[in-house]
Amino acid sequence: MRKIVIPQHRSAHAPVAFGARVARSYRKRLELHGQRIDDLQQTRQDGPIALPASAKVYLPDANGRWSMIFEFARDPQTGRHYLAYVAFGQRHPPSWSPKWTVYELAYYRLHGRAPRRPGR
Repeated sequence: MRKIVIPQHRSAHAPVAFGARVARSYRKRLELHGQRIDDLQQTRQDGPIALPASAKVYLPDANGRWSMIFEFARDPQTGRHYLAYVAFGQRHPPSWSPKWTVYELAYYRLHGRAPRRPGR
């Protein structure tokens, strides 16, 4: 009788654990060196998941599948501008996943309501 080997799938928690490592590593880098403006990219300004006055950075690098979203903010007492953390997560989770994209999570945190999810 021939033995059938079924490939083992990675744990469902593996992407979360990897994402946590990416976030911790980026936080250390951010605390030590700050955020270069040149590394930020503008988020969508229109559409169902518009994030005006926001920027994103891809992690762990420009081709990374994770992203952190920041909102441009101003300190009312000092008048200084700064980047305020809004959300961290996968840019585009698999279509079968019920997880929100980092953009949907940021939208929810900024607007207090869930975004419309076209095609999902």
